[in-house]
Amino acid sequence: MNDPALQHRRFGKYLLIEVLGKGANAHVFRAVQSGAMGFRKEVAVKQILPHVAGKESVVHGLINEARISGYLRHRNVVEVYEFDQVDDTYYLAMEYVPGFPLSAILGRSHRRSTPLPPSMIAAIAAQMCDGLHCAHGACDENGRHLGMVHRDIKPGNVMRRPDGSL
Repeated sequence: MNDPALQHRRFGKYLLIEVLGKGANAHVFRAVQSGAMGFRKEVAVKQILPHVAGKESVVHGLINEARISGYLRHRNVVEVYEFDQVDDTYYLAMEYVPGFPLSAILGRSHRRSTPLPPSMIAAIAAQMCDGLHCAHGACDENGRHLGMVHRDIKPGNVMRRPDGSL
């Protein structure tokens, strides 16, 4: 997945280290934000791809994602730090979650013909439901329901941290 042309390059205040994911509308990178006095923070940067940047529906979708995500604070939801643009490229800077996507865990389990233990399945499902409950019930600063519906629930979008949490 790592295209050498896409990694280890500057993008605004971020150094893009590696490609974490590629979709039809965006790429997600592991990146480092640097600042004064040696400040460094590892983040994920989601960039809208140039061929869709002119599509109002795609840009509107990212703006809406950023706006709503700014209200979410939950241990099972990736935190969004910033929405901005560099030149003509809109992006989101988000919490970087180390670990493995659920799709990799399920794939390994399938290849080994070893089903996941029921307790692990229950823990994963419970944490996913907790995060979705937070997102779907989110309200703005005036208490108005934001009406968020997550439209991309899939094993590749669920990260399991080294400590076992999602």
